[in-house]
Amino acid sequence: MASIFSSIQSKMDELIPAGTQPINDPGLALTTVSSVFDFSNIVNTAMDTFDAGDESLFVCDGKKLDEVQMAEKVVQLWQSFGNAASLVKGSGSGTVAEVVHMIAFNLELCSEDISGVAQGVAKLPNVVEAAKANKDLMAGIVDSMLGSALVDSLTLTE
Repeated sequence: MASIFSSIQSKMDELIPAGTQPINDPGLALTTVSSVFDFSNIVNTAMDTFDAGDESLFVCDGKKLDEVQMAEKVVQLWQSFGNAASLVKGSGSGTVAEVVHMIAFNLELCSEDISGVAQGVAKLPNVVEAAKANKDLMAGIVDSMLGSALVDSLTLTE
């Protein structure tokens, strides 16, 4: 788990370097957010392969992390996903908004998976707060792009 979060964080840092300006061009926004969606799929798929108690869950680059360090990796990646969504919200593209919604759904599934394999991490306040903040952020972005009526029809947990 630690290695996949670290790997995807590196990919996010390459895709969206610090200081990246908002992406208002609909085509570039869609390309960017689609890559972020792909990364969220990779994390989700990997999370489905982990088992509670697996000794390798918190190993990254040969170093075993504790729950607090693992939580920091989770929060950092989730914040990167939220930042990416924030950067594309000005594109005005309904398709971009739908992809942001799918990323939010993936993060919810990931949160559930973390609760199943690493309950100690899932219960830490920073992880709980980051999950809620991302859900609220992405719902707000989708709402601003598509309108609240459509957002209500796009429930995250079905």
